[in-house]
Amino acid sequence: MDNYRAAIDARGLKLDAGALVERKNRLFAELIMGRLAPMPGVLRLLGELRCGGVKVAVVSSSPLERVNVSLEEIGLLMEFDVIISGDCCRLGKPNPEPFLIAAERVGVAPSECVVVEDAEAGVKAGKAAGMKVVAVRSPNTFGQDLSGADVIVDSMERVNLKLMGGL
Repeated sequence: MDNYRAAIDARGLKLDAGALVERKNRLFAELIMGRLAPMPGVLRLLGELRCGGVKVAVVSSSPLERVNVSLEEIGLLMEFDVIISGDCCRLGKPNPEPFLIAAERVGVAPSECVVVEDAEAGVKAGKAAGMKVVAVRSPNTFGQDLSGADVIVDSMERVNLKLMGGL
């Protein structure tokens, strides 16, 4: 919200930041309706992690409402122990703060966490947090440098508990 207020003030606009964010979120929800699906392999991985007793968190730089709408659209809103959004942190990725907050909230030491990321900023944040990182190449983040990850895979279908446990 602060970013919106700052942008509005910097341009001398007569807009209400709250109303603008609300409208943007409503439009986003309308745009994604019926258009999102989990990446191939995500449902299997979540099931495997649940069966293994592994705590699972989502860490996103997006606002919480957008994260929740997206997860609800793909049927995964209730599948995570913790959801960390850009609203929860002073500093976003590539700063480690979001991942450190997630580790604290699930009650696990950062060194025991494995981050699964498709973006360069997330890879950097996970490593800076002292976590192991699996980078997944994605059309959404094509061309980004994922080389800082411990492992890079071409698909979420390659990510499993055995791979994560071996890091």
